[in-house]
This record gives sequence, C-alpha cells and structure tokens, in this order.
Amino acid sequence: MSILDFFKKSKEDKPNNKVTNYIGFSGGLTYGLGFTFRRKINNTAFQTSGLAFRRADEGETKDKKNINYRNTLNSVYIGGGTFLYTLNEGKYGNLYVSLGSGFLRKRDFSARNDIIPTKDPTTGQYMAPPEPKESDLKYYEDNIVRSFIGAGPAIGMEFKFAENFVFSIELPLAFVFTFNNDNLKEIKFNNIIPFPCAALLYKF
Repeated sequence: MSILDFFKKSKEDKPNNKVTNYIGFSGGLTYGLGFTFRRKINNTAFQTSGLAFRRADEGETKDKKNINYRNTLNSVYIGGGTFLYTLNEGKYGNLYVSLGSGFLRKRDFSARNDIIPTKDPTTGQYMAPPEPKESDLKYYEDNIVRSFIGAGPAIGMEFKFAENFVFSIELPLAFVFTFNNDNLKEIKFNNIIPFPCAALLYKF
C-alpha cells in the first residue's frame, strides 16, 4: 500500500461516511507544534502534529583526556494529539469542541575539559599552567532535560476560505505540567493557561 492509498477512503468506511483529510501546520498548548495531519470522519476527527530540532557539536577530538575535548547536544521535540467533534457545520465554517494534549521536550547536554588553575608561589595568583598535562584537566558534564505537557478541553471555530483551505482557532483550558530529566515521578502541576491554538490546513 502506497502513502497515497492511505489517504483514500478505505473499504471499511461505510458508503454514507464523509471522510476528509487535512495537512498543514498547527500550534498551541494542546496541539503541540509543527507539521499536522488531521482525518475527519463525519463529525469526528483526530489530529496529530510534530516537529523536531537537533544540533550537535563534537569539537576537534573525541578523546576525553585531550585538553580540546568538548561535546554539546541541543535538541527539542514537540508534538501532540487532539480529538475534535463538530457541533454545527455551516457553509463557511463550523463550531467544534476538542480534547487534546501537547508536549515539549528540551535537552541541553554539554561536556568539556577545563584547566585547573595553579597558584603562583611568587605572586600568589592563580593561573593556567603554560603546558597543561592530563592531571591539570578537570572534566565537566551537564545534562539538563526539561519537559512540558499541556492537556485539556477546548472550544473552537473553523473558517473555510479559497476552495480547499481552512483556518481554525480555539480556546483551550490547558492544564500545564512540568518535569525534569524524564523523571515522571517528579511531575508537577504548573498552571492553567487559556492560550489559543491555531491551525492552517489544506483539505482533500
């Protein structure tokens, strides 16, 4: 089965079912952020979105005993999933309710060697040795992972324009939770934020 076949109406869909697919972009606390796919069958729809960013710098050498050793990694993963139900559909738009959850995971990792300064017996000042040895190096490593989850119900409106484009905006009641270093035991309730979600989609 090809990718295009997936978007077509399947044999299991009843003849009276109205199936519509959407692709585009969306963002919000209960949407996640990024590229978006939505599939709607009659009045019920499911939407998923995601975006990833990763940047690494391994420096000049991979030898942790080398003075020039450094290693950094920055990554961000954003995604979400939402169920939508249409309450009323008109010619130029519709009114709907939704229940969704979005997440963000951000990791900042850094490792490096720093020179341990030595005290000059003459001046009493600390300075780097002119020719540092392995014993003059100190290895440092930081690994910080922060995660955010926003989940809750919402009410929204979808506006149709052009021939196959829609723009939707909704106001969720988003319950925001945070935790660090992927430790779900330390998950904490942070706030309730009614921050709007929006999507620009092409339907087919």
